[in-house]
Amino acid sequence: MLCLIGVCYVSTESDNSGKIFRVTTVCLGLLCVLLLTAIIVQSVYYNITIKDSVKKWNNLLQSFSLYKTNATTEIDQLQTKLSVIEKHVQEEWRYFESSLYFLSTEQKTWDESRQDCQNREADLVIINSEEEQRFLYKLNMRVWIGLTDKDEERTWKWVDGTVLTTGYWGSGQPDNSGSHEDCAEIFIWGKKPLESWNDLNCETKLNWICEKMLNNP
Repeated sequence: MLCLIGVCYVSTESDNSGKIFRVTTVCLGLLCVLLLTAIIVQSVYYNITIKDSVKKWNNLLQSFSLYKTNATTEIDQLQTKLSVIEKHVQEEWRYFESSLYFLSTEQKTWDESRQDCQNREADLVIINSEEEQRFLYKLNMRVWIGLTDKDEERTWKWVDGTVLTTGYWGSGQPDNSGSHEDCAEIFIWGKKPLESWNDLNCETKLNWICEKMLNNP
């Protein structure tokens, strides 16, 4: 306390210093809290980011492993198919669009021809597309195919039991001439591959074509 001319003054320097100290302390405390909060938020963010990156990396590794397995399987399957094709080609089979075809060098009835195909673990050919029909026509030979209406007249069925939906009959065919023409052949006439089927007596002796699906070697 300071007294001048009878008047006394109380010094407030210590009080001001105390207030400044308290304010400074509070500010530093708040700053520390904010800094700690920022560190925690940053830590959580990086933790989530790292976990997400690890998850993506694991997914990538799994995808690569699956791709490698699938690729290995496909390569093995391809090698197996190539081996099967090579083996059958050496036995005078022909390959076309995932099927193998055997063209006989002798002639037999329709039933005998089918039996020969079955002995070869195949069957008389079933024609599923225009491309396949053109391929067979280019063999340039009259041949039995796996089509008959022996079970029910005019209901033509393939040897696997399916009913014929798309046919490549020649003009006026099938005509069941003589009431005994229950088996189908490819007949080479007029250079019209899409109009070359003919119904014929099943006891007629012709060459034939066997078909074996490549996935059933």
